[in-house]
Amino acid sequence: MFTWPPSLHQEPERSSVTISGAPNAMVRTDFDRGAAFQRPLTSGKPKPATMRFRPFSSAQVATFEDFFEQTLGMGSSKFEMPHPFTGLVRVWRFRDVENPYQIEPLGRAHYTVSVNLELFPV
Repeated sequence: MFTWPPSLHQEPERSSVTISGAPNAMVRTDFDRGAAFQRPLTSGKPKPATMRFRPFSSAQVATFEDFFEQTLGMGSSKFEMPHPFTGLVRVWRFRDVENPYQIEPLGRAHYTVSVNLELFPV
């Protein structure tokens, strides 16, 4: 299992973190009469998460892009990184195929890196 590079920030900007419930993790059946029936499809669906890390130096941006492209095979592999709320090491993967991350300038030589991930169940 790959690990988030130690030279990068280990904690994202806390106010930027969102972790949502697993989408489409249940099925709902409506009836003509009475309450609808719901049941889980699986307990193993990953949860969508977004977070922002800053400031990254130019060298850290290069490390991040190498990690994404080379180590993770364009973000397709899972990796371990501390959970932003608990600090426990959890398994993550880049989620959004169209827009897995964004890099924005933050001053002259620093950058903000925003990532779209999925958090796998324990």
